Amino acid sequence: MNFIDRFESYIISNDNYEHVLDLIECVINIRTASFSKVNPYYEFKNDKILIELIEELNKRFLYAGVEYQYENGEIIRIDHQYVHKEIVKPALEIIHNQAFEKVNEEYNNAHKHYRNQYIKDCIVACNRAFESLLKSICNECE
Repeated sequence: MNFIDRFESYIISNDNYEHVLDLIECVINIRTASFSKVNPYYEFKNDKILIELIEELNKRFLYAGVEYQYENGEIIRIDHQYVHKEIVKPALEIIHNQAFEKVNEEYNNAHKHYRNQYIKDCIVACNRAFESLLKSICNECE
């Protein structure tokens, strides 16, 4: 079996949807990382094939009622479309700014704990992200 056949077989036969989501996220991130190594001028925003693939994936998630979406390098849970569109997405765009690099790192850590259902670790990581956010804002105001 080639990679595509094994990939499809895994998705179809796996009962744990979180493993499937992790696999999809991993494949997209591997493509981005491998293209970056081959071509130092590679930029995700110029990769039309990958962008179209992600748009199709998100449309299929939405159509199937899957409350997840691939966004900024990871698959995230979307509990409510309006809240996600008006609050979460703009916040994610802000923390991807280099000034908030530590905040983004802490947030991603919290999100991974949340997806793995390590709730106590998630709360600790959220507090760290909030603390990093406050420090970043104070540093910008100085």
